[in-house]
Amino acid sequence: MVPSASGPTHVSDRHQGQLGLSAFAVLSDGRKIDSPRFLRRAEKKLKRLQRELSRKQRGSKNRAKARIKVARQHARVADRRRDWHHKASTQIIRDNQAIFVEDLAVSGLARTRLAKSVKDAASSPPDGRRR
Repeated sequence: MVPSASGPTHVSDRHQGQLGLSAFAVLSDGRKIDSPRFLRRAEKKLKRLQRELSRKQRGSKNRAKARIKVARQHARVADRRRDWHHKASTQIIRDNQAIFVEDLAVSGLARTRLAKSVKDAASSPPDGRRR
């Protein structure tokens, strides 16, 4: 029900959804939006870059270059995730009149063994702050 000047009216195009680890969101009509798992895809390259970084001598220019490569790869993952979340949320908003979002406290889950999966599927930035 949406209040208006002429009284409450029913919203016919209202959707509710659930967020999870297996799917990014499950809408009320049963559609699942899969989570792309950007961190899991980039793990192999990140692992290699971090191993290369660990083998460099502290204070050397090569270590500084390797550190920048690792940071750039992490930034790519964050940018892809942010871009995908923006596109997915925009599409859901365009398709529906009313949307209900549940405020989840994922900080507790992010400290468990599921941390990578939780942060990869999270709908907010990894540090928990909304932007």
